[in-house]
Amino acid sequence: MRDFVSESELAREVARGVPLPHLPASKPLTGRERLLVLADFLDNLPPEHFDISLYRCGTKACALGWCPTIFAGWRLEQDSSPIFGNESDPYASAQIFFGISFDVAWAFFSTSGNDDDTTAKQVASNIRAYLAEG
Repeated sequence: MRDFVSESELAREVARGVPLPHLPASKPLTGRERLLVLADFLDNLPPEHFDISLYRCGTKACALGWCPTIFAGWRLEQDSSPIFGNESDPYASAQIFFGISFDVAWAFFSTSGNDDDTTAKQVASNIRAYLAEG
């Protein structure tokens, strides 16, 4: 099972220049490690490809909107919602995939938990601060 993949050629083109880790297939990642992979990706994402209010994967998206590009098991629904596994809600998907509470998922990934001008680097910083707290 792969923990990390690029899901589409368009996403690969957009993410060109953004370092994507090559993780061994034999080592499943913990939720904390997945959050760090996401934070690293966001730190290197060009600002013009991030918008906290958009889910669209591969062009301009929020942090969860990039998950189908970064991680296996994520997909975009017809309404452009990023979903993991059998979940039907993006924040519940984040909760399960990253091993965080719904409140933490909401704070990291929603427009209600962030200003509309929140940057990818700010989300990455928030993720790292949360992980540093334990």
